[in-house]
Amino acid sequence: SASAARAFGEVPYNGPEAHRAWTGFLDLYLFLQRAVDEQVGRVLAALRSRPELSENTVVLFTSDHGEYGASHGLRGKGGGVYEEAIRVPLYVHDPRGEVTAATNLERTQLTSSVDVAPLLLTIATGSDAWRQESHYAHLAGRADLAAVAADPGAAGRRWIAHVTDEVTTEFAPTPYARGTPRHVIAMRTAHAKYATYSHWKPHSNEITLHAQEHELYDYS
Repeated sequence: SASAARAFGEVPYNGPEAHRAWTGFLDLYLFLQRAVDEQVGRVLAALRSRPELSENTVVLFTSDHGEYGASHGLRGKGGGVYEEAIRVPLYVHDPRGEVTAATNLERTQLTSSVDVAPLLLTIATGSDAWRQESHYAHLAGRADLAAVAADPGAAGRRWIAHVTDEVTTEFAPTPYARGTPRHVIAMRTAHAKYATYSHWKPHSNEITLHAQEHELYDYS
């Protein structure tokens, strides 16, 4: 955002200040990662101090978004559809062995953050019978991450959606970056990713097709 740009300063791409500015930013990013790791460690240590609880506690670790961390000359999480911003970790640790199986095998299925709530419901209730309850009809059709955790061969999503309206391109001190479309929508499958970049119509929540940009990534 503009406030973040003021707080951290704009990062040039060339010139004598470029290396110093980017190194400082990466130092800050590493510091923030370490600070989060310490707090996660405190929670896990407190849990391990109570074996009667830790042996019956499922731990999930994930994130709401990624971070460019200087990849593609960007920082933050918005302004584009690069994998660094879309891909996030998801670890499921179940000491009981009821939710997970074949934990040495990495899952590569497509999933979405909207599937996390159904996963929590399945863990909390012990089955996916909640999907038949009318109260959860709005969640019942979402992907079954519990099935993926239990079976590396279970089906994931056929596609995922990604939308961002972040103004992080203000970090780049170039006229093009300042004028780039802010509303970005992407659809990602296992084989391709398609994205549109659009401007908002002034004082409205509608997009304009003027100066709309398109991208297609073919992973085959």
